[in-house]
Amino acid sequence: MVFRQQNSSSNTDIRHARMESRRELHLETTRGSLPFAEAKSWQCSVYYFWWRFLREHQGYRDCCEKGGEGAYADLYRDFGDIRGNDFRSWWKNIGRHLFSEQGISGSVSSGVQGDRKYSVVGKPSLTLLHKRHRLLILVRKFPETPLWKLFDISEDLNRGRTVFSIERNQKTLIARRYYAEAQSIVDFAARGFFPVRSTCQLRRIAGVLSSTTPQSCRVSDPLKVKRADE
Repeated sequence: MVFRQQNSSSNTDIRHARMESRRELHLETTRGSLPFAEAKSWQCSVYYFWWRFLREHQGYRDCCEKGGEGAYADLYRDFGDIRGNDFRSWWKNIGRHLFSEQGISGSVSSGVQGDRKYSVVGKPSLTLLHKRHRLLILVRKFPETPLWKLFDISEDLNRGRTVFSIERNQKTLIARRYYAEAQSIVDFAARGFFPVRSTCQLRRIAGVLSSTTPQSCRVSDPLKVKRADE
């Protein structure tokens, strides 16, 4: 009898340890396709992309370099220094505590929850987030490369195929919109909302923006400089 009790306790401990292991990284793979080929389990979480987009905000990075001082000091007290490349370490030390009230799945709800300080906006597609982030990095890294080419790379399209002028123009317009969305996601991540592709989206879902928010729902084009594809 004693042996059975000990064995039952041991099994319970094992199950608990497994649950804690999953909870530690908050990384239950999203149902359906992976966000990109060969994605690791810890890359299949909306919080991974939240971390990645926030890392692209220059103002927040400057705050990190100053040890948490400046305009983003309040956000820094919660998210900490995100300049490193190891998401899992950041998650273990900061992220899992920051989002612990939201459970393991990473799927919060269809809207912004008022009783949580930081919540996922809507039910984002991780594949879309990956592609927007990929395009953002490509545009910043290769500013002289035509947008339509960067669009093809970010979407894994047309490798080795001739692309004619009409199609290039169409892709350039789409790429501009996608880049603007990516920049909006970055900007709102630094305000504690994720992922928000336009002010209109956030206002429509929850109406949580202040009265100072511009009335227009259009996403402004951040690519002001004339590029090689124009």
